[in-house]
Amino acid sequence: MSQELFVPLALLIVALSLPAMPLFLLMFRLHINADAFLAQAKKLIEADNADRLIKLCNVVPSAPVPQGVKGMVLASNSGLSDTSSLHQGFDNAIPKLFELVKKLRILSVISIALGALGVVELMRVKSDVPQGLYLLAAFVAIDILVFEMKLSKLKNDIVKAKETMTDLLIRRQAD
Repeated sequence: MSQELFVPLALLIVALSLPAMPLFLLMFRLHINADAFLAQAKKLIEADNADRLIKLCNVVPSAPVPQGVKGMVLASNSGLSDTSSLHQGFDNAIPKLFELVKKLRILSVISIALGALGVVELMRVKSDVPQGLYLLAAFVAIDILVFEMKLSKLKNDIVKAKETMTDLLIRRQAD
């Protein structure tokens, strides 16, 4: 490989690796099976067993859905019964998540910019670019796409958890 391809190749490799860590974080540290978790949470609330639910939430301290549910249960146990207070309990339990999402989005934009810069530089330097380098540029786009899909799934899980738990906790207090 000629020396003129090192800069574009380096840009593409950096662009590919930037979203890899956040993607790993979203896929493994922040991810749980929200449907199964919420089904178990529903059973525990219907059995009036909030203590076990809080213990269940503590099993995965890095995942936002269990920590938000824990915040809602604690708010409910302290006598708060209106929807906005329960949602506030959820949001207070996961404040770092909102900052993390902002940082991950910035990282994603930087990755896209570096990938585009790498492709432009590649085309400027050499007209007959090896196909493998175009493939590397495609992997940058795929990496970012998967990252955005996982982030969207996490947001949907959070919204679903808020709605489900709000209904359950308000019904529990009404009974």
